[in-house]
Amino acid sequence: MKQNKIVNINISYIFGSLLTLTYFLLMSIDAVRSNFIVFFLNAFVVIMSIFNLFFRKNQYPFSLYKIFNLFSLLFFGITPLLQLKFDSQFFGMGYIPDDYYIKSYLTLISFLLIYDFLYSYLNNKLTGSFRIYKFFDYSYINSTNNQSFPKKNIYILGLFFVASFFTVLYICGYSIYGLLFSMLYPAVELNQSLNLFYSNFIRPFCIVLSLFYCLLGKNNYYKYLLVFISLVIILPTSIPRYMVGVLYIAMFLSCFSFFRKNNVLYYSLIGSVIYIFPLLNQVRIFSFSEYNFKFDPKVFVSAHFDSFSSYIQITNHEMITYGKQLLGTVFFFVPRFLWPEKPISSGHYYSEQLNANFNNLSVNYFAEGYINFGYIGVFIFTMLIAYYCVVMDTTYWKKNCFENKNGFTILYYLSFGLLFFVLRGDLMCSFAYSVGIYSIVLLINAILKLNTSKYI
Repeated sequence: MKQNKIVNINISYIFGSLLTLTYFLLMSIDAVRSNFIVFFLNAFVVIMSIFNLFFRKNQYPFSLYKIFNLFSLLFFGITPLLQLKFDSQFFGMGYIPDDYYIKSYLTLISFLLIYDFLYSYLNNKLTGSFRIYKFFDYSYINSTNNQSFPKKNIYILGLFFVASFFTVLYICGYSIYGLLFSMLYPAVELNQSLNLFYSNFIRPFCIVLSLFYCLLGKNNYYKYLLVFISLVIILPTSIPRYMVGVLYIAMFLSCFSFFRKNNVLYYSLIGSVIYIFPLLNQVRIFSFSEYNFKFDPKVFVSAHFDSFSSYIQITNHEMITYGKQLLGTVFFFVPRFLWPEKPISSGHYYSEQLNANFNNLSVNYFAEGYINFGYIGVFIFTMLIAYYCVVMDTTYWKKNCFENKNGFTILYYLSFGLLFFVLRGDLMCSFAYSVGIYSIVLLINAILKLNTSKYI
């Protein structure tokens, strides 16, 4: 065990060193634009993120803290560097001056340091949430390793599984083509509200239930059968990229111990962001004549990585709505016909303010804080995300949730992809989707614990 730990640490050091070297090679490329101060601030973000990911001692093998730093590395570090060098301009919003970059990096670095300090401080103080742990605890049901839940509860979940599965098949027109490309060509058209419910509750229900079985059930062929059936209806080409990340990360962590080893998840995610996710984007504009599997480095200067750009534009143009956008986020479920003045998404709002030629823009988490309450909002949002990450991490690791087969494990694994989505934004969409996914976990947990008081 000690030898394996040393090997994992050495691999982390090697990977982190190679990543740092690659970054400085990118820094040395001659390009359209150059500014020493911007490059220095950018390097600070990158080095801090790499250190927190691969060199910092006494860290968990995988955690939301590291997901946060991975996002910072990619979306605040490496891709903004390339976008500045090659003067990327998105959606007709024009040239971004160097002083905009400098001001935005100075403020952003301040909040990244605040996040890091709060997380480290709270991580040393907290031992996890006892209430959350008990809410998902099944140990009182059966003291053996494989919990024996009431058969009625299992039958109810089985009915939900079958109903969800055949609902997806119906929406996809009972065809392989429909299952592959239902995101683009659904056989049944749904209105916006029903589509949200279908996409973020019904469709992922089967795989989330399968993950519960992987955690709580016996290690037999039913486990693999359930996962296989579930994967049939959530193929990567048939669901949005954020959902691919949310569900597949959770599946890999639940089913394969290899991904729970030190930093393996982050090696995989870096490779996925660089190669797999750009390929999945081609599915949106699917054409047999255009689709290819070649890696295109131009993707890093494209609008797919415009997260830092949104922070620059929103803070430097001082777009503040005094909580209006947050109100729309919290009450996302209210239909627009009942609330005609319901706020539009922050990406749509800021695209209108700058006369962009495209309105489905991403607005990262820190920009969401600013667009609501200015820099005070960014500070509040930073404290909230730090507290959320540390509570989730400490509850899972310090209470040994996986070994104790606590249902919180599934919620935690799903949170990795959801946190990445929330950080990228915009918040109205990501919050609504997160509520949908978390609701599945809460429903399954509630059904599992029905009529179990007699076990106490």
